Amino acid sequence: MKTLGLLLLLAAAALCGCTGGKSGPGAPKATPAIHPTYPAETAERAVFPGYEAVVRRAFPSYVRVLVYELYDEEGMPEIGVLSGASGVIADARGYVVTAAHIARDTRHRVRVTSVDGRVHEGRIVHVDPTQDLAILKIAPFAGMRPAPIAEPLALRTGEPAFVIGTPDNKPGMVALGRVAVPRMSRRIAYGEFGFSDGIELRADVQPGHSGGPVFDGAGRLIGILAGFGLGDTSRKTYVPTLIGYAVPSTTVAAYLASIAGPQPP
Repeated sequence: MKTLGLLLLLAAAALCGCTGGKSGPGAPKATPAIHPTYPAETAERAVFPGYEAVVRRAFPSYVRVLVYELYDEEGMPEIGVLSGASGVIADARGYVVTAAHIARDTRHRVRVTSVDGRVHEGRIVHVDPTQDLAILKIAPFAGMRPAPIAEPLALRTGEPAFVIGTPDNKPGMVALGRVAVPRMSRRIAYGEFGFSDGIELRADVQPGHSGGPVFDGAGRLIGILAGFGLGDTSRKTYVPTLIGYAVPSTTVAAYLASIAGPQPP
């Protein structure tokens, strides 16, 4: 299987994450900020009937993720934000899935902020760079809403899709878009990270959307956002490429089951 040469296409860990921002107790409650992120002349292509209700129904499964470095290169204690972006509650036992290039390593500390503003101390259970996925664990909490997982093999080109993430440290930013390629034939690879059978999207995903959930028009999880088009970074004004890439939910579900075991009935 050929590997897709990305050059400036996919952001590496340092570019996909967002750092800083309020993360302690009392973090503000997130509300969905919905944007049909196409150029104005084609914005109508991104919306679909009842999209606002679908987004709000899916929204509680999105979380903000901050990863903390506990030790410096010499092994001395040092606490600071290493990376951060987004994730999704994928299991009623408190398992959260994000991108491997956000979680980095199981030795790091992690905090997960749910949309109600509560901050949950967690741990990084497993990181798989070959699938660009990582599993986090937090304690289950009242009102927790795992995302319903869809079968992405049934996706068709042009179907509605949307991504929820944390660009510019702004939680709950929703990028409406469409499925461009339901299943890519080439493996996507960038540095030590990569994945196969990716979903190509047309949506204005940005740094901070990484690790966030990708939903279909019914509000079911179809993937985890892992990369996006960077465009011409030499320009003074950033022009989005409207290209995103997601690890499919079949890979997500199989990975979660292999690490955490099957969900209880």
